[in-house]
Amino acid sequence: MNFVSSKSWPWPVLRAGSSDYERCEFQVEVDAESQERSTEVTFVADFDLSDEAILQLIESGRASYAMLVSCPSTHFRKLIPSRTPSIEWVAENGLLGDKVEVKAYVIATETVEEFVSRNWHEDYEGRTYSLSPGSVLAMEPPDVFWIRPSEELTPESVFRTSYNEEQPPNEWRCSISGDKVTIVFSREDYDRFREARRRADVSGTKAYIMNSVYLPALAWVLAEADKGPSEDYEEFRWYSALQEALARCELRAIGDGDENDRLEDAQKILNDPFGELPFLAVEEATQQ
Repeated sequence: MNFVSSKSWPWPVLRAGSSDYERCEFQVEVDAESQERSTEVTFVADFDLSDEAILQLIESGRASYAMLVSCPSTHFRKLIPSRTPSIEWVAENGLLGDKVEVKAYVIATETVEEFVSRNWHEDYEGRTYSLSPGSVLAMEPPDVFWIRPSEELTPESVFRTSYNEEQPPNEWRCSISGDKVTIVFSREDYDRFREARRRADVSGTKAYIMNSVYLPALAWVLAEADKGPSEDYEEFRWYSALQEALARCELRAIGDGDENDRLEDAQKILNDPFGELPFLAVEEATQQ
């Protein structure tokens, strides 16, 4: 099932880009962590749902959170349901490879008669719906990950994107003080960026859109990390990922670089620089 915000459903579905629901949200943060020298991956999905009617269906066992993992190259597809708002699932080595798509849902698990929510748009006032098992109640745009052994690709997620209501529009800031490098947008720019990324996944222009942000961000991270002692960053996931990427490209390690050369280094890591983002597994987050 493809995510299409304009898709018409026989009943209201809580999703981005739709006015079916008001005054409530459904957001899911998906993370993928790979093992070194392996395609074994641990997926973690954290769900944030605020519609009381759907929450009551989950609590009563008539609906569940769900994570759908699909991999075209290995012809793998699996739905992982959960009654709790967090799902952790491990894909064994060899099960997945190359492009992997993860979709997050809330689905009905039993027949639901006369379902209604007070958060529906006024156009649905006075209506109720009968839902069969498998009916979608809420859904998020898909997350895409690239899974390859570490000999070919650094598996760790390096960047995460987020938003802050106080961030000025048309600008973004970058932080290296966490396990992942965080790029923070304004809320409007964050939504536009996610939509542009989704469209680029479909049209094949993802590299151009991603590099408009990640090329300067990567150059800044390398230059900034060169300024401080390596001990300040060694515990962070982004640090080991970038060190491996630099070594693979036969470039100077963090701490040994020249700020004036790091833009060139970033371009080499990103395949000069409009290639297929060879090592960045991008995670999206919630408000900062």
